[in-house]
Amino acid sequence: MSVKKIKEALSNIDKKLDSLLTKGVQLTEGVTEKKPGGAKAFKETLRGLDVIGDKITGKFKKVPKIGYFEAVTKKPKLTLFVMTVIVLLIGSQALHLIGSIEGDIEVYLPPGDPSTETLNEIREDWPTDLIIIYVTVGKNDDITDLPVLEEMSRVEEALDYNKTDYGENDSISYILSISSIIKEINNATGGNYSIPDKEKTDLILSQLAGSEELERLIKDTDGDGTNDSAVIMMGMPRNANQTEVLDRTEDAVKNTAICSMTVTGQPAIMKAVQERTFMEFMKVVPLMFIFTAIVLFFFHRTLKLVVIALLPMLYAILVTFGFLGMVKDYVVIAPQIILVAPLLFAFGIGDALYISNRFAEEKTENIRKRTISSVKFVQKAIFLTSITTALGFASLMIGTLKPLFTLGFALAIGIMACWIISVTLVPCLIILLKYKKRYELKSWKGFGKVPINNRKKILAVTLIFLIISLGVCLPNIRTSADYYLMAPQDEPSVIKMQEYSQRFDAGQPGMMLVRADITSYNTLATIEYIEEMISKTAPHTKTLSIVGVMKMMKVNTTVATELLLGIIEEYNITLPDFIPEINITNVVIQYVTEQVIVESYWDLVVKAGAIPIIGGPELQSALIEEFYNRLSVEMRSIFINRDRTKTIVLIDMPVMPVDETKATLTKVDKVIDDYGTISGGSTTHLTGMAAILVAVNDLTIENQFVTMLAALIMCFIVLALLFRSIKFAAVTIIPVCFVVMYEPLAFVGANVELSLITMMIASIIIGVGIDYSIHLTHGIMHRGLRLSSVSKSVESSGISFLEATTTEVVALSAALIIPIASVRAFIIMIIIMLIISMLTALIILPAIYAIWIKEKRGVVVE
Repeated sequence: MSVKKIKEALSNIDKKLDSLLTKGVQLTEGVTEKKPGGAKAFKETLRGLDVIGDKITGKFKKVPKIGYFEAVTKKPKLTLFVMTVIVLLIGSQALHLIGSIEGDIEVYLPPGDPSTETLNEIREDWPTDLIIIYVTVGKNDDITDLPVLEEMSRVEEALDYNKTDYGENDSISYILSISSIIKEINNATGGNYSIPDKEKTDLILSQLAGSEELERLIKDTDGDGTNDSAVIMMGMPRNANQTEVLDRTEDAVKNTAICSMTVTGQPAIMKAVQERTFMEFMKVVPLMFIFTAIVLFFFHRTLKLVVIALLPMLYAILVTFGFLGMVKDYVVIAPQIILVAPLLFAFGIGDALYISNRFAEEKTENIRKRTISSVKFVQKAIFLTSITTALGFASLMIGTLKPLFTLGFALAIGIMACWIISVTLVPCLIILLKYKKRYELKSWKGFGKVPINNRKKILAVTLIFLIISLGVCLPNIRTSADYYLMAPQDEPSVIKMQEYSQRFDAGQPGMMLVRADITSYNTLATIEYIEEMISKTAPHTKTLSIVGVMKMMKVNTTVATELLLGIIEEYNITLPDFIPEINITNVVIQYVTEQVIVESYWDLVVKAGAIPIIGGPELQSALIEEFYNRLSVEMRSIFINRDRTKTIVLIDMPVMPVDETKATLTKVDKVIDDYGTISGGSTTHLTGMAAILVAVNDLTIENQFVTMLAALIMCFIVLALLFRSIKFAAVTIIPVCFVVMYEPLAFVGANVELSLITMMIASIIIGVGIDYSIHLTHGIMHRGLRLSSVSKSVESSGISFLEATTTEVVALSAALIIPIASVRAFIIMIIIMLIISMLTALIILPAIYAIWIKEKRGVVVE
């Protein structure tokens, strides 16, 4: 705080004391008549306090007036050196951000969300991180050809070399593919865990043909009768080193000779996002500097201004990312963090431009005095715009989405860093470089009268567009929580994931958890019925459970008979005492060979309940228990936990628009509610990718309104305090409200969806767009509330607004090279809203001021 400000504060306190004490004297006038001596003493005390106050303020008058700007410009080289050292010390901490990007969609959910809680319970027993290897073959080959199956098996064995460790040693809990299914069946029918010869392989494939379970794993994508695509699904345990497993997987699929394999799935996409985020950042920042330098040179025709404007921005970006590196363990760093650089660059550069433009208008010959005068003149306006912009960013911290909290936090810190660095460095750089503006663009003479003379027409057109935006466009805004749109679209893992989603009707994996006695036939029968109802009510979904595996295990009459007799003997299933002794073997043989048709192990379990005399729940449970025992540890672990108290049903659906995903999810959950009642057990709603995306989408819409309202309220309060006028604050914020209400029109017109990234636009544009209105209002208040003041403010501000907007748009345009669809949509929307903000400040705000002045003709506010 400067000495001048301290002196003013003390003087104000002194005046307040005088006022309060004078009132006290007035209140004691009635007492004075009774006790004149006391009143006289009281007045003498007042005079004593005045003398003491005068002595204190007198001492401050003797202190030389050295303010902040006088201090930093006294030795500009030293100021530049000290600032550079501080920036480098803080900026070096940005290196800690490398590898800390969290690409998991779950980070967007609050800890207590039901989807997250169920998913965490599942994670205690099952891996939920799924690597997918997408396999394709040539025109003349088929996925089910023996050489292709053997090559798939070799890759699987190289990665998952221990089948009984639940992933503790090889970091692969299980593998599910057409080759692993064939090996499992071969192992369960007298062979070993390997791809058998062609004859047995063909037999197994013929038994599996047409099953829904098989359609999850292989596909004829072009309808020519051959299966040309397949997937290998690999589950990773929770504590696995995902980067190491993905690297091993990439190495394993490189040397395939017969088929082509691409690693994809959520972990692979997360890894791509982590690696590409900073790669794209390093591409964007230099382009921003180059593009902006060109624009600045066009407006000013000197490279000195380019240095004056860009160096503070470079320092501010370094400080912001350095600060993020310091606090990375306390916040969630998501891919959206890449937006910090272009947003700070675009919205922070205005401070340097306003100072330098004002410097060009000053007439003082002494460059230091001229610099100090210019920065003092604009400091209130740029401080106010920085505060309101920071508040717009900070409003993102109010919602429940943790990554947006981090983004809002970083941008708020960054924009204030821009202000501090700009007001410190820009004056020093102007002096050191001996800056002088060489080129003046013509002011907009005559334009200032346009909004004044056409104020009613302007407001009429404004209202028409508002009606269209809110009445027609708002209901038609499309929402999307497509996680894959936040990943680089040119990454092979992303391309293959989208292809997998389209061709296999998959891509949003989910799970239903069943807590019950999983050896009970009633439990498995309930699961089967739920799967059937889901297939009927939500046809795009695909389910797979332990029941589905039983259906894949084919048995004939001979095998069924041997199984039943062996289990009756092994589990010591006997007849009740009241039943006379009969030949159980004959009963079983007669029932199986003459009365029922058994095609799969599940058929056998179902029919075992109806075998005369010996059949029932006990025999069915024994058959189920035997099936579990015959499965390999790995196959069993896909569906059943280690203590056999829980099972999961895998439910997959394709990547769809969020509205369709939500409708499908609602249907699935209704089926579970209606038919998922299990005696002594329970079922959960669907959790996983689709459920989390829908929950995040709902939070996105909720946060959109909360953060927008918070930004408007906070900005209004700050304007009212700093303008010291509620009326001026209200008039200044009206155009920003119009801009926000135009947002639906921009969304629909630009064909952009409301997503996890674009939902931030309203809050950001409130903080940024209000800058134009603040500068215009500041000019009007400085000149006095007259029509001529409004006109001159528009004419003088117009070219500055155009320069600032052009610079911001060009800087933001550099981010369009980022191959992330949601980021591009965000940048396009920000550019559109910036232009609208500028136009509303130059056209609508003057029209409002003109109406206000017309109503208060003759009143001048200085």
